Amino acid sequence: MEAKRSTLRAAKEKLRQFEGNQAALKEFQLSKRVHDSEPVSTPAYEKYHYLTAPAGVLPLPIHYQHLLDGFGACDTVVSMFHNRKEICRLDKVSSAVQSITRHDFGLSHLGKILHVKPEAYLVSVEEHRFLDTAERKHHILSFVNPPNGHDPKFVMERKNHFKDKLLLRVAQYHQEFLDKEMPGSDVPVEAIKRWHPKFLLDSVPDIPVKDLPQLQKTAQIVNAQQVLEKVRSKFSVRIEKALETLVEKQAQEKRNNDPNESSMSPICSMLHGVNHSLLERIRKKEALKMAEKMVINGQDEKERRVLQALPRLVRTIRQVFLSSKKATLPYPDLVAKIRESGSFDDIEALMARVAELAPEWYKPLMVRNAKYVKIDKDRDVNSLCERVERRLKDMVSSKVR
Repeated sequence: MEAKRSTLRAAKEKLRQFEGNQAALKEFQLSKRVHDSEPVSTPAYEKYHYLTAPAGVLPLPIHYQHLLDGFGACDTVVSMFHNRKEICRLDKVSSAVQSITRHDFGLSHLGKILHVKPEAYLVSVEEHRFLDTAERKHHILSFVNPPNGHDPKFVMERKNHFKDKLLLRVAQYHQEFLDKEMPGSDVPVEAIKRWHPKFLLDSVPDIPVKDLPQLQKTAQIVNAQQVLEKVRSKFSVRIEKALETLVEKQAQEKRNNDPNESSMSPICSMLHGVNHSLLERIRKKEALKMAEKMVINGQDEKERRVLQALPRLVRTIRQVFLSSKKATLPYPDLVAKIRESGSFDDIEALMARVAELAPEWYKPLMVRNAKYVKIDKDRDVNSLCERVERRLKDMVSSKVR
């Protein structure tokens, strides 16, 4: 009778161990199903957000912008804890930042912030007791140089300084791209008003995570191999074989997912046989146009468009006078005929610009409160157009240098 009782107790003990390991195996399968799910692609409104940035404002990659928003929200939360003289826990900051920005924020994001701005926070692991958690050790955040009282400029200045550091980091990758795409060009960083059109902004590498003190955690079972090592020699042979089969299956899937050979970029056969010097001239011309777009500001862009439209307007004015066979034309009639000949934006401003750049050829007159226009038909129009084109070229070259 005593032998039967001992056998029953041993069977109950094995059953309890089996149920515990079954729960661990089920948790592992659930976590594997989550990790094996396909990654969510980035929405288009986030991927191409920089295309809607106003002129003269250098946009950040979307992951850099999220980090900047998280830093600003984190500064706000930490300053609130500081003003209330409370201990600032990372888990409290993370939940508050996530509710503000609607994006994840944790220890890894804090490590990226400290990699860019090491003097941003002091992060330590301290032992405290709180009523809302049973944990004893926590990550504690504090300012290196805390503000005196309630100073809203403190948070804004820190955010602007952090944004400048992010822009400088993106500018370094942009300069590497320019060295490959436009070799020999010397575009200063402070003169860039927008990124190169071919520069893939959201392909900028992510910021590394700085090593921070970690909380000690108990060992967790994360794969079938660990389950097998833990329960080996405790279960029946059939259960051990099932776990070994699962381990082999996972190893086979991992081998199948590893890329065996790198994909080679296809060689464009359309350029075969094209003169190399011609290609170099085309690339230099394209590089000059791209450099011009990067350094020109809003006022210079408006001036450039005016100068580009002037040669066509000058030729149109001369053609109108030749077709009318008159030495002088009323200004409204001239403007009306120019509108019929082609589309020009803000003809009034363009006509005034012609009078400023070519006063010896284009001569506005006032007769009895009526405005007339007279031109010198004997003067070469091509020389006037060349003068305007030289001025446009000088403006672009002065900006690119």
